Amino acid sequence: MPRQCDLCGSANLNVDPQTEVACCISCGCITEISTCPEKLNKTTEKVDKDLLFEPMTTSIDKKANEYNIQTILCRTNQYNTLSSEESDAALQMADELLVHISREESLGIAAAVCYYASKHRRRAVLMSDFAEKLGIPKQSMVKTLLKIPNYKMDYTEDAFSPLHQVEYIMREPFQKILEVYSKLAEPFKIRHLVNLRISDPKVRPKLISILKVIIEYEQNIGRHSRPFVGAALLLVTHSLMVHILQQARIPKYSRKTAVLNATLFMPLKDYSQTIKCAPATLKLRLNEITALLAEYANDITWLKNQKINSKNLYRYLDDIIDFKQINHPGKQLFPPTSAKEIPAFARSELSRRKRKEQIDEALKCIDNELEEDQLSPEAGLLLILLRAGYTQSFLENISDKNIRQYVDNVLNKEETCDTSDTLIEC
Repeated sequence: MPRQCDLCGSANLNVDPQTEVACCISCGCITEISTCPEKLNKTTEKVDKDLLFEPMTTSIDKKANEYNIQTILCRTNQYNTLSSEESDAALQMADELLVHISREESLGIAAAVCYYASKHRRRAVLMSDFAEKLGIPKQSMVKTLLKIPNYKMDYTEDAFSPLHQVEYIMREPFQKILEVYSKLAEPFKIRHLVNLRISDPKVRPKLISILKVIIEYEQNIGRHSRPFVGAALLLVTHSLMVHILQQARIPKYSRKTAVLNATLFMPLKDYSQTIKCAPATLKLRLNEITALLAEYANDITWLKNQKINSKNLYRYLDDIIDFKQINHPGKQLFPPTSAKEIPAFARSELSRRKRKEQIDEALKCIDNELEEDQLSPEAGLLLILLRAGYTQSFLENISDKNIRQYVDNVLNKEETCDTSDTLIEC
């Protein structure tokens, strides 16, 4: 008689031969099965999400280790709903990891592979919540993730993600701020703040858009992202206030507007205490974010004549976000970024850094009298330009397209001089 789950009737069970316990892959239930005649009765127990696992011993073999991974994977399905492909990928990754780490870290393996398999899903759980529900230290999950071959912890991971810090760390302060705003807005009959949450479509897309700009400009903000996140949240909150004032149809220059501007916009000192951040650091990060967005906004045609700066940027935040065409909240939050999606200032900055490295490489090869075939194609082109008489500062600031154009001119021995660019030495 085939073994089946008493709860769902599925025969897809993972049985541990040592403990005679089976885990149903379909529903995640634990079924105790015994082959003895006096213990043929099956007892099914519904798994609790907050159930903590017992510490594992050092004498666990590979089969028990794999069974433990299967068990956590089944229990993960109860509140994270992995697809069959993701489950297979997680198990395959776990099998590869068993070779690279010790047996004592089996729980860390299981949690890490389940989190890794689900992190790109729309409703992927936070790493801290995931570890808490499984009763596993979050640090062990992070260490296990870092041990995955050819895998690097990037800004999309919860441990270093400013977006996840917005949704997890800033959740409570944001609600406190909204409570203050709601009380202040009651005399003015503004009721749009009552049910507003950080996951609201009015809040979340703006935060995502601003944080994407920050991440594209500064890739290593993860460990110190709280001031950045707080500044982004403050900017979005100010933008929401402007939107609410417009919906309330309060005249722009009325006394009510002046009172609202004085009361609704929380001072930086009070706001910094709410998010547990230094006021000076918060102000500095806020100025950096607004400067970046203002520079990006100046590239938009209908905003060129508005003289956008850090003081009035939040009034045009919706236009900037609409122009960027950010992703819908239901889609992947951080898709692979193409060169066209990167703001012009960030793209030019990255290109400048890359060219500077290539120029340094070319100069080093000139000093060592190496041949061009030992260089990368880009560095080889820059080496030709350096020998042709172009200055290093000019090569650092020229675009890639123009570099190839000038290289073609040099190779074709066309003695041309562009009078519009005085940095070229002819």
